[in-house]
Amino acid sequence: MGGVDLWQNEYEHDDEFSLQCMHDQMLEVVCVCGAWHLGKLQVGLSQARRLAQGKVIRIHTSSPFPVQIDGEPFIQQPCCLEIKHHGQMFMLRRALEEPRGHAAAIMTEVLADAECKGIINASQKKILLQQVAVNLA
Repeated sequence: MGGVDLWQNEYEHDDEFSLQCMHDQMLEVVCVCGAWHLGKLQVGLSQARRLAQGKVIRIHTSSPFPVQIDGEPFIQQPCCLEIKHHGQMFMLRRALEEPRGHAAAIMTEVLADAECKGIINASQKKILLQQVAVNLA
């Protein structure tokens, strides 16, 4: 989805789901209603519907349906799908040439972790990131 935040931690929601966090080993499931909805999501005119959150997600199907995993489309026959966290790996990324960029990246990760742990909320994180950006500029 090109960086679109489908779970949308930044907005108020009337559900009982927790914040999305890449460190908690939880999986989030959202509903998107077609290509038109995807386009609206990318430009911020709509929101995906939150369906589930958990350590194990089970989906029972009774008829074939189209699926896309990692960019590869196929028709999934009726089955029971079980999706769970298997492991987490560090990913390589291009090194930033400026030490300030590295400091900003570290601060972003620290603040994201603090938000996930409930130490700060989304709006506090946003304000702190803005202040870090101003101070490092």
